[in-house]
Amino acid sequence: MQAKRILVTGARAPVALELCRSFARAGHTVFIAESQWPNLCEVSDSVTQSFRLPPPRLEPLRFARALEQLVQSEKIDLVVPTCEEVFYVAHAAGLGGRPERYFVSGLSTLRQLHHKGEFVRLIQGLGLKAPQTWLLQHPDDLRRLPRQKLVFKPAFSRFAAKTRVWSPGQPMPELPVSGKAPWLAQAFVEGQELCSYGVARSGQLTAHAVYRPKWRAGFGASVYFEAVEHAEVLEFVRAVVGDLSFTGQIAFDFIQNAEGLWALECNPRATSGLHLLSPEQQIQAFLGKDLQTAAPSSRAKLGFAMGLFGLPTALRENRLGQWWDDWQSAREVVGSEDDPRPARHQWRCVLGNLHDAYRNKVGLLEATTLDLEWNGEELPTGETPLAKPELEASPVQVSPSAYIPNLQTTLHTLRQGDLALPLSIQSPTPGNSYIASSYTHYVSYATDELREIENPRLRFVLDGVLRGLGAWLRFCELDHTVYVNNRLLSTCLYPALEPRHIHGITELLTTQFPDKAVVWRSVHPYGGDRLKRALVAAGYALIPSRSVLFYNVPRGDHYRKKDFKNDLKLLEASGYALRKLEQPTGAELARVQELYTLLYIDKYSRFNPQYTVDFMGYAAESGLLEFYALEKGGQIDGVMGLYCLNGYMAAPVFGYDTALPQELGLYRLLSTHLTLEAERRGLILHASSGVAKFKRSRGATPELEWIAVYDRHLSLRRRLGWRALEFLMGEVAVPLIRKMGL
Repeated sequence: MQAKRILVTGARAPVALELCRSFARAGHTVFIAESQWPNLCEVSDSVTQSFRLPPPRLEPLRFARALEQLVQSEKIDLVVPTCEEVFYVAHAAGLGGRPERYFVSGLSTLRQLHHKGEFVRLIQGLGLKAPQTWLLQHPDDLRRLPRQKLVFKPAFSRFAAKTRVWSPGQPMPELPVSGKAPWLAQAFVEGQELCSYGVARSGQLTAHAVYRPKWRAGFGASVYFEAVEHAEVLEFVRAVVGDLSFTGQIAFDFIQNAEGLWALECNPRATSGLHLLSPEQQIQAFLGKDLQTAAPSSRAKLGFAMGLFGLPTALRENRLGQWWDDWQSAREVVGSEDDPRPARHQWRCVLGNLHDAYRNKVGLLEATTLDLEWNGEELPTGETPLAKPELEASPVQVSPSAYIPNLQTTLHTLRQGDLALPLSIQSPTPGNSYIASSYTHYVSYATDELREIENPRLRFVLDGVLRGLGAWLRFCELDHTVYVNNRLLSTCLYPALEPRHIHGITELLTTQFPDKAVVWRSVHPYGGDRLKRALVAAGYALIPSRSVLFYNVPRGDHYRKKDFKNDLKLLEASGYALRKLEQPTGAELARVQELYTLLYIDKYSRFNPQYTVDFMGYAAESGLLEFYALEKGGQIDGVMGLYCLNGYMAAPVFGYDTALPQELGLYRLLSTHLTLEAERRGLILHASSGVAKFKRSRGATPELEWIAVYDRHLSLRRRLGWRALEFLMGEVAVPLIRKMGL
């Protein structure tokens, strides 16, 4: 067999390491390409050269172009993807001029297999068996399900990380289903679990292995593999790859019982069944034609994971003897006498994953695929060149303190082509509102709220903690900052931004303001975490800010809540009407300012922005806010100012006459109108923080909100202030928030 130049992607995975070794031992030249560093294969003696690619999930077009350029420059004969980057590799193959060099099927075929609902329809069309399956795209779909034992999972998912098993008598889970993020419900099938791994070229199966998942890492991924023979599984796989003329690696999960073989789902990528094939069989699978099958006696293990996950399970389930027998009988996958460095290096890889999990504020398993998972999003085929970002003078002609007395800041506008983002440039100023002061947000505002704590000892302890933190943050000069997209509102809504926007903006601001941290407020993952992930990829740290709530109004969650239905009845009987202030008069603006002040300043905190009547006038005239009045008999008793952008709506101005009887339910009336207005516009309602119990009982979902901080260009003393906040908020405050159900 003629020696080839082979590029293996997904080099973080043990299956990639296995392939690199097998190809190299057979005399082929092996390269790897990855977006995650460190990775398992980079230190392997089987690898000739390693290349770093852009993260495909964030920058799919740059990934595709970099991969195609690599294929050309290194004269690659065969590209073998191993992990979920397979979807982006398929996309690159479709864009490039050498698709025959990519060992992968087209993206549409991969999507059909990856989407668990479409996969079920596919195999049922072939006359094969799958559990009864229901596609869930709306919360109402949950109510129509039969009352039987069910398995819930997202249509696009991995490692069974979000899989839930439900039995009649239990509360029906509240799943975040939507047309863009569908879930599946499947009838629960009892029986023996089986997994298969295969390799195919143009519909012909060239390798096949079947194994039972005996020891797992958590609920899903196996860490020990023992081959078995199963003719029915083999015929199933042949039928599917033949029907699709499939090229690539493919894996299936099954349940076997007295009724037959049930297919649960498909992973159109490499899985650990590869380890059950000999090196010679692996080479033949990719470069030969004849079918290679795993010997029934084959056993393999991921020793590190077997110890980390399998051993605690064995101790907990009193299966230590079985665990030890399995440990001794199985071949170690990562460790190798003639290639020993990856076994030692995997500790560094695990630490890297832990670091990624911490930076992105996600679980360890999710962190391993954060940069390459694909959930069916449309992938771009081209992009418009970006203009160079520039700073301009702010269109606001008066001093911000004339609009907001408790705010000292300097305003600019950052413009990049059609994109315009307001900036506020800060220096430490005592008493500044939290909308432009991280010190006020984390120390002053929190100290102000201590009065709500009834326990005097707890109040005393927390006061001491905040005093100490405040002294440290002042020493670190925390409030030398540039706030991006700061419209001087309590909630920042963002336009659609790409990673390349963020890189350019960060480079400009760190150059123009070298002594200031760059801060983005109101960063959250609700409805998609693209902005969050892009900021982290650009080097920003995420610091928990507050717990906020969202109403997925287009999905209709609120109508399933008894409290919201009662609010509608109150609204109908109240005699109040909501009127849009199209061109508010001076008296109306004064009333808006008065009612906002009664609630947010007098009742809540003096550190909220103290908007003046002039601000309300500017907000109305400029179109920043749309004002509505709740009135009866010509008297305005409630107000709200709406801000809408990029599919979201918020009400940063909100207030009512707090002197009127509580029985009128003015807050309930305003909140109901707010939800109905979001429904009319088809927008998700960002309901900010506070009164979490009230909002959750009406269908709101809590979500953690962060500020993103870039401080890599600052001195160590300056960075230590942000690190202290990141630790205290992440390791102390957030667990308390979750424990209290806020």
